[in-house]
Amino acid sequence: MDYFEVGHFSVERLLQNWHWLCPDAVCLICRNAFGDLFLESSVGAVLELDIDLGTLTEVSANLPAFVLAAAEPEQRNKWFAVKDEQAAAERGLVPNGMQCIAIAIPLIFKEGGGKAYLVDIYEHLGFMGDLHRQLSQLPDGSTVRLRTEP
Repeated sequence: MDYFEVGHFSVERLLQNWHWLCPDAVCLICRNAFGDLFLESSVGAVLELDIDLGTLTEVSANLPAFVLAAAEPEQRNKWFAVKDEQAAAERGLVPNGMQCIAIAIPLIFKEGGGKAYLVDIYEHLGFMGDLHRQLSQLPDGSTVRLRTEP
């Protein structure tokens, strides 16, 4: 997967349900196979949107430093989960340009994990953004019941 090949995505659509966490204008730099996004802020810092944890964290002061660090194998594996992506590919999970790999029960939950599957990246980021928005209102360790509606 070419992590930096993201020109076909609408950053506004990807972040539609993440404005509560990422209210400022950003540019999409790259993504990993699991839907995490790397964004450039208006001041040039690079931010990682971790959709499993529901966090937005500065990972580099600027884009050139980020690109240089991303070339290092250890950092590349950390940001892009290369080993996990390779393990998923061995099980036949190879996302196309509009997909990402998702986990049946989001990892934010104590019971998180289960079967991995391919999903439309817009749908997955929308779901995870809405889920984390709702969970952000609760204290850590709260018991929740998931209810889906058609």
